[in-house]
Amino acid sequence: MKITLFILSVCFVGVAMAQQEDFKAEVQAFQENYEAHYTNPETSPYKENTHLFKGHQFFPVDEKYRVEAEFYPKEASFTFATSTSRLAEYTQIGILKFRLNGKPYQLSIFYDDSFLEDEEYANKAFVPFLDETNGDTTYTNGRYCYVQLPMEAGEVVILDFNQSTNPYCAYVSGYSCAVPPEENTLDTKILAGIKTPK
Repeated sequence: MKITLFILSVCFVGVAMAQQEDFKAEVQAFQENYEAHYTNPETSPYKENTHLFKGHQFFPVDEKYRVEAEFYPKEASFTFATSTSRLAEYTQIGILKFRLNGKPYQLSIFYDDSFLEDEEYANKAFVPFLDETNGDTTYTNGRYCYVQLPMEAGEVVILDFNQSTNPYCAYVSGYSCAVPPEENTLDTKILAGIKTPK
């Protein structure tokens, strides 16, 4: 019996370690792709001036900032303020509720028909957020996350703050970037994902 329990515990630890390595590899791949996006003149907000890009800075990868969030539908038109005088029209499709460090939180999530024009984002929802790191270790006007587009009430999606990004206007002037709404302010520090630009 003791031998059986020992074998089971070793197997459990092995599976847990493998899952953690898979998680880290996924985040690392995301970070590498995000770096490549900014160094490629065809995709970079710097365009032909990619030499001005000084690289991204990230918090250490931390699995506790990869949370399971439950979807609550709530469809309504929504107007974002932006970094310019332009207003950005989106559709709020609902709310994601989750727990982080034992506390409950929620974030409104959004979609725009323009996402359909990009294969990478066609099946994703937009989750802009603010937290207690803004203006200190992260960009003043908040960060962005994307999740798999939920389709029905109660659906659980993965919200991984390790894969948060900055809006283009954090790097280059002239862009008009959506500012996260006040309702998407988290009263905690999200010590994961992208930091403020160099």
